[in-house]
Amino acid sequence: MAGESSSSEIEVAAQAMGFVVGFLINWLWFTLAESSHWQASIGKKLVGLKVTDENGERISFGKANARYWSKILSALLFCVGFLMVAFTAKKQGLHDKIARTLVVKSRAQP
Repeated sequence: MAGESSSSEIEVAAQAMGFVVGFLINWLWFTLAESSHWQASIGKKLVGLKVTDENGERISFGKANARYWSKILSALLFCVGFLMVAFTAKKQGLHDKIARTLVVKSRAQP
């Protein structure tokens, strides 16, 4: 009958929806966390790191957004964008260079 969907069509649609929702949650999670007062994801916070701009200031949502999307480029280039951290003076990956950000040690809070 017209308008009826098979279970395989519903399954494909649900998988697509799950992918989109998961991707949006991942994007918002990292972008909001790095632009928040924490300046870090939970993992960075646990190891004492934070993301700053090149002047050591908190980054904006826009800059965190640019950093997030640039990580995809870093990964697509056979992860060379991430390996750059080992060879640049300021320890910046390609995504950090594009977004003009730094990952630095955070000071201990009293």
